[in-house]
Amino acid sequence: MFELLLYMVLCLYIYIYIYIIVSRIIDYYHVYVYIIMYQEEHKKLEVLAFESETRIASLEEEITATLKEKEEVMSINEGLMVELEGLCEKLNTSTTELNHLKEEIDALVSFFRKFS
Repeated sequence: MFELLLYMVLCLYIYIYIYIIVSRIIDYYHVYVYIIMYQEEHKKLEVLAFESETRIASLEEEITATLKEKEEVMSINEGLMVELEGLCEKLNTSTTELNHLKEEIDALVSFFRKFS
């Protein structure tokens, strides 16, 4: 009987030992799976970061080009404004001269009407 009891205790001990070993193996396997998943996610994030950096660089180039174009347009606009102001001054001068000539013509017409 004692031998049977000893045999059962030994079997129970072996069973517990095997259970602990299997549990650890399963735990290590889970850790391994998490590491693999982490590495895959890390690779995806690296790709996303690279794509984001590329997109940012592209947008910076577009902004630089747009700002340069804006400066060129502003310069052209300023030149056109100066030219427009000059033309307005000429138009005002011409209008004034035209009004003076009209007054002189009206005076001459009035003068000739007196003698006709």
